Amino acid sequence: MKDTIVQTPIGNLEIKTRKGKLTGLSWTKKAKTELKTESKKINRQLIQYFKGDRKKIEFPITTNGTPFQKKVWKAISSIKYGKTTTYGDIAKKISSSPRAFGKAAKRNPLLILIPCHRVVAKNSLGGFLGKCGVRKKERLLRIEKIN
Repeated sequence: MKDTIVQTPIGNLEIKTRKGKLTGLSWTKKAKTELKTESKKINRQLIQYFKGDRKKIEFPITTNGTPFQKKVWKAISSIKYGKTTTYGDIAKKISSSPRAFGKAAKRNPLLILIPCHRVVAKNSLGGFLGKCGVRKKERLLRIEKIN
């Protein structure tokens, strides 16, 4: 597995690749590292995304998770750029409770690609990777021009 840390306007992202596929994209406090060959294409797309010039990161992916987690991640992936939906609404679509849905969403291995920041609570933004994550969620939604 190859890891690269890239700097973004809202924090460092760790890019994990294996055999030409993206396996992880997560926030980290680790310092920026030299770009690995496989990560260069992803990084270019991330730069475009953060500038508001790209709506989707396109790269082969692979995820490890339970069948239920994969079902949740697939449902989250169906939320279009610039749109949000509530935990309750999307959980209902896959016949799940909002709590079970939220637990699976929290295990999302590919932040931004599987856009869990687009899932909000009924009357608020809801959570996102703990307290500091809500600020990142707000910034991601602002990039996508969602108020």
